[in-house]
Amino acid sequence: MSTATAPTRLYRSTRDKRIAGVCGGIAESMGWDPTTVRLIAALSVLLPGPQFLAYFIAWIVLPTDEEAFAAQPVQYPSADPSSTGSGTDWSAPTDPSGA
Repeated sequence: MSTATAPTRLYRSTRDKRIAGVCGGIAESMGWDPTTVRLIAALSVLLPGPQFLAYFIAWIVLPTDEEAFAAQPVQYPSADPSSTGSGTDWSAPTDPSGA
């Protein structure tokens, strides 16, 4: 028996941030401890590779948690019979026998 989980969305944290909130946001979205993520990021700098570049790209690309989970306005179709373009025929139903 498997349980369905919601997909994780990466974002920058505004509540738990030290520099830009990248590590805090990764920790929040994955359910990890932020200190562990920061420690892994700091130790990864000792390895060869573009860690600083990846951090700055994440800083620019990832939305903040407020932007990622902001309520979007919902637009419902118009229920006004006089509106055009809704694709709904509001005329009275006709009798197929022609009576």
